[in-house]
Amino acid sequence: MDFYTHQEDARRRSRSLIWRFILANLVVVAVASGVVIVFVEAYIRDSEESQRFSPFRISQPGSAVRRIHWESYAPVLIPFNLFLLSTITLSAFLKFRDLSSSGGAVAQMLGGERVSSETTDPLERRFLNVIEEMAIASNMPVPEAYVLREQVGINAFASGPSPEHSAIAVTLGALERLNREELQGVVAHEFSHIMHADVRLNLRLAAYVYGLLVVMDMGNTLMECGLDSKDDSAWWRTSKENNRGGDVYIFMAGALLMAFGALGKFVSLILSAAVSREREYLADATAVELTRNPEGIVSALKKIGGYQHGSKVYKGAYKGLSHFFLADIGSVTFLGSLFSTHPPLAERIHRLDPAFSGTFPESATIPLQTGLDVEGVVQLNAGNFLEAGDRARGSEASRRVFEVPFLHKSWMPPFDLHSQIVDVGLAEGTVCALLLSSEEDIREYQEEILSVWMKQEDIARRARAFGQLSVNQKLSVILMALPTIQAGSETRRKAFQGAVKQLVEMDGRESLIEFLALVLISYAMLETDPSFSLRGSSRHDDLRTAGDDLSVVVSACARFVVRDEARSRALVAKAEELLKAPCAFMAPERCSASSFLSSIQQLRALAPQARATMMGALEKLVLDDGVVSESDVAVMRLFSILLRVPLAPTFERGEVRLTAA
Repeated sequence: MDFYTHQEDARRRSRSLIWRFILANLVVVAVASGVVIVFVEAYIRDSEESQRFSPFRISQPGSAVRRIHWESYAPVLIPFNLFLLSTITLSAFLKFRDLSSSGGAVAQMLGGERVSSETTDPLERRFLNVIEEMAIASNMPVPEAYVLREQVGINAFASGPSPEHSAIAVTLGALERLNREELQGVVAHEFSHIMHADVRLNLRLAAYVYGLLVVMDMGNTLMECGLDSKDDSAWWRTSKENNRGGDVYIFMAGALLMAFGALGKFVSLILSAAVSREREYLADATAVELTRNPEGIVSALKKIGGYQHGSKVYKGAYKGLSHFFLADIGSVTFLGSLFSTHPPLAERIHRLDPAFSGTFPESATIPLQTGLDVEGVVQLNAGNFLEAGDRARGSEASRRVFEVPFLHKSWMPPFDLHSQIVDVGLAEGTVCALLLSSEEDIREYQEEILSVWMKQEDIARRARAFGQLSVNQKLSVILMALPTIQAGSETRRKAFQGAVKQLVEMDGRESLIEFLALVLISYAMLETDPSFSLRGSSRHDDLRTAGDDLSVVVSACARFVVRDEARSRALVAKAEELLKAPCAFMAPERCSASSFLSSIQQLRALAPQARATMMGALEKLVLDDGVVSESDVAVMRLFSILLRVPLAPTFERGEVRLTAA
């Protein structure tokens, strides 16, 4: 699967959406102007003739148009058109800002509730565990988790302006009807949308469609103004008796504006639906790649096809948000298939399972899930465990062996530490504990800073528990803790970020884990991805124009790969040759986390193929000595996360000292 081609395709489609939106705006303005002229002319003629206007009385519309004095309307139409364009554009911008304000903005708009890291519900606990597992497997930041509790259909969606500010939401029906394997396939499908920048495309599309819908809203308002609020059924008769012909014109103008607003939406939905359908095929295939198991997503799609509620979402998905979801949110009729944002379920399944017969399971055979394995395997629950049946009975939990995910187990921290990583009030202290120095005099001052976040005895206990983890396990701890930290208040987030900076600067050096923590935490604390904008363009697409930004990132990589300055210089020179772009060896202070963060923000906006080329060069630098160490894997995981490029198989194994073949 050509990952970079698909990402570039998403960027290209994002740009094409802009031109479609502009064209739709111009058409709306043109027709709206025509509506104004026709009705003003009709009203004037009607007044002169002392007759009530009726559109059915125009016997020669061509001659009526020729009689219009077009030049006399310029003083009226210019401000009117500017107002209309401004209204549409501003509405699209405001909707875009609302939808991209946070990862969970769309979920909250649709009535979703954020799943707390301390939840005691085994189904929600399983959902969180699957998200964490897939984040580590796909080498991405852990998204926020949301549940649409009022929706009994089986569905899900991903949203957010960037991987660091993303969310995955599922319906209650998905939680209650999908087993762990199927839920994993669905979550992997949504991770694919985040990886391939589909969520960005969806946000822009939703904003543009909403802007066009404003015309319909304006028309609806005019129609309501024209209607007689006392007796709607006798409106025409009342209007005639009371000589209120202006109401007729207001109503007709509103009806025409609504009709054309609907036409603009019609065109937009047809174009966007074709884009969305192709992205679903890609997400299904990527879900199989991430889980190494086609049965999960295939079985989930089969359940949707056979379930009595299907993938329907009621009272929520409206105004152009249907393309966010895993499957169609309503019933698909023959005519409706033209506007469907998803391919037919049978076709999606057949692409993954050519042996599929087309028969879906009976709804009655789709059981409710308990969140627990049928054989008694149990799910983590705030440090305790629930046996099968406990969820329904509400009985006391008992401790059992936790179900360990099969993906990248060597990168996952021990599960008995899980609650200390993700629980509210504990996540910040745990991340800070990773940064404690082994030097006693420095550690003494660091513990004073940590005393704000935890008690003295907890500092020592957590330092022992997390200090023995590998650097890749520590990196996973940071990724798993970030959603909880991001959900805190702004004051708490700033205090945490300041504490991390103090801990790192205490000894005047930046170790690898300190560098990783500073960069990932700083990026997670940003309001949004700096490379993400409404227009969806990048600052530069050519590595040759990257300048010092490229030099800083390459030099930082070289310094972490080898500690010898002469060899680091040689690696930077090698990178310059591989990239065919100027690369200078930067001083240590230029390779600090803060400088690196500033530079990676610019390179993150590169075209997908340029980022892929850069990632390939960095991989060759790391493999220059012929082995892959634990720290090499951690460095490449960081670049994979920040550059949004898949990790090469050589680094995916997560083992120490692998010979580079």
